Amino acid sequence: MKQIPYFKSSAFKNVRHGFLGRQGGVSEGLVSSLNCYPYIREKTQQIDEIANVQQNRKIILNTLEINAADVVTANQVHGDNIVTLFEQMPMDFSDADGLITDVPNLPIGILTADCVPILYTDIHHKVVGVAHAGWKSTFLDIHLKMIDKFKAMGIPSGNIIACIGPSIQQGSYEVDQGFYERFMSKHDRYRAYFYPSIKAEHYQFDLPRIVYDDLMAANLHSVDWVRLDTVTHEEFFFSHRRATLNGTPITGRQLSVMCV
Repeated sequence: MKQIPYFKSSAFKNVRHGFLGRQGGVSEGLVSSLNCYPYIREKTQQIDEIANVQQNRKIILNTLEINAADVVTANQVHGDNIVTLFEQMPMDFSDADGLITDVPNLPIGILTADCVPILYTDIHHKVVGVAHAGWKSTFLDIHLKMIDKFKAMGIPSGNIIACIGPSIQQGSYEVDQGFYERFMSKHDRYRAYFYPSIKAEHYQFDLPRIVYDDLMAANLHSVDWVRLDTVTHEEFFFSHRRATLNGTPITGRQLSVMCV
């Protein structure tokens, strides 16, 4: 089976992981080629053959040298629920935006098309976690609640390594006044993550910077960041924002994977 390109972090030297893009798969059309989810977000429309998605996931596992039945992914609902896994589970097994496990050779993954994927492990590589941080989940602090999950498993924050993957960057993320005010109502510190857009009463929003700054403030062992914009790098990534600007709600989903 062929190998495909992917992005990784030098911070995870001895852990199988990768931020996959859209290249190297078998899907066709608007979701070509490494699409890893068969539906649009609300599951109101099937956009790819399930067989294609299954084959794409197998290609990813082969590339990362993981011998498993599939990458475990949840039904992501833009919340803050984090599920602890003890065994292989089917796709969409639970409503959750975070997964954590200490089971060897059990790959866990996050599906994105602009949202922020975050991978976590500890310095001894005993536990791995993944989080899907769109703006709603970030507002709910899912990226920090994952740290609490590690602590509950006996791992102090100073032993945790995290890496933020490719996502929508500030120059591509325009939001309206209501969005801005929602974050201001939570805390004035969020003002630093908005700058005025060329459109009146609109702003450019720096979602991954919030995640990065919060993780740095949590005093982890280290925090890495793959600073690539999923919107502008069309050849590498699926992007919901780009698809919407092009007049269609249909786009594929890329997968970020972690395995102890």
